[in-house]
Amino acid sequence: MRKNWPKCPRCKTQQVELIEHWKSHIVAWLPDANEDDGILEPGDPYKVEGKCLECGHHWKIRNAIQIDSEWFEESEAN
Repeated sequence: MRKNWPKCPRCKTQQVELIEHWKSHIVAWLPDANEDDGILEPGDPYKVEGKCLECGHHWKIRNAIQIDSEWFEESEAN
């Protein structure tokens, strides 16, 4: 489990697909993706959305225009 991966505001799961919107395309990450799976050269990203894979809820992630590398950090084992 990733400690900083966004959670669905409706059902609170971390089973969230992240969708980064750019002027001419989108890039999506699934919860088990690696950070390197979606990194592109600098360009013009303008928003990040979440799509819950459990309940189907869609929302705009506040104060984010590009994926944050901290979201990919793993939780420490208990």
